Amino acid sequence: MAARKTVIVLETSSTAEWPALDPQTWQPRGFLADLPVVVSLDPRDEEHSLVLAIQRLSADAALRARLAQAAYEWSQRRAAAQPPSTSHG
Repeated sequence: MAARKTVIVLETSSTAEWPALDPQTWQPRGFLADLPVVVSLDPRDEEHSLVLAIQRLSADAALRARLAQAAYEWSQRRAAAQPPSTSHG
């Protein structure tokens, strides 16, 4: 995301709260107000969902660009919100 690339993820416990599009409906998953930043695949329908995502994203440059930019901005906000790590030397 920080490289401004369009990202497809599996919906897992670590990605479930990310603002995401469902490739079955192309609607946002959940009730988040943030713009979608990834396309999230349901693991129960992974192969079919991946095909749908790749087909749509390969044909829709504007969607790819919107997702990539939103993902970049979202990742920057999350990185800025993380407390700095401290090393114990």
